[in-house]
Amino acid sequence: MDYSVRIVHRRFWADSMHAPDSYHARTAFWAAQSWHSGYLRRCYRWALARVLADPKAPLHAPGARVLLCGTGSARTTRTFLDTLAEHGLRPEVYVVDIAEEALARSREVVREDERVRFLQADARQLPLPDASFALVETDFLLQLIPPRDRAAVVGGWARVLTPGGAVTTRDWVHEDMSPTALERGMDTLRLALLRRSLGVPVHALARTEVETLFSEAGLRMELHPLRLPGTPVHLPLLNAILGWR
Repeated sequence: MDYSVRIVHRRFWADSMHAPDSYHARTAFWAAQSWHSGYLRRCYRWALARVLADPKAPLHAPGARVLLCGTGSARTTRTFLDTLAEHGLRPEVYVVDIAEEALARSREVVREDERVRFLQADARQLPLPDASFALVETDFLLQLIPPRDRAAVVGGWARVLTPGGAVTTRDWVHEDMSPTALERGMDTLRLALLRRSLGVPVHALARTEVETLFSEAGLRMELHPLRLPGTPVHLPLLNAILGWR
């Protein structure tokens, strides 16, 4: 490997491992990486194509509302809005996050967009009316929620969905099988790296738990292994989750 390349590589990881203490500052760091926006845009495109494939999907209807639950970063919010526009969609979008810091960052980027409403709220207790959103989009949120609180989060998503509405999200979901010692070690390492890079607790998430959460909330679930954009390579354990009302 070229020496200059090694220096860049080492500096990238040094910067990422010593990002500011704030979780939202860390997610902003990752979102600032050029590959991340492209990757996320492909994820949004794929999810929206799945939802819009049904001509009766509420997202097609005039006046449809969309809930973005958790901003991730200002760039994440902007990428999501741009991808909606690519599909000819201009719904009213509610951006909900528990941290005012995250909302402030997003406001700076999308303040000119009158379609967007910002709301500081806990995903476990969404202060939103029943059956009011055609789509709930979130990304890597369930992994950050303690297992005891996940039913409240998924139940809240189901409650605010209109009939026929959908939830789209992506999370590390491991299969429920007897893992080898190596597989257990790799999973422990993966969670440790995620905790280190994000600076917050990250919890394991099993397939049967996800299926139970969505079923008990009255949602029909689909689980799709996520591929590295532009390649046939599957990302280990990262799955796209779709729930239908």
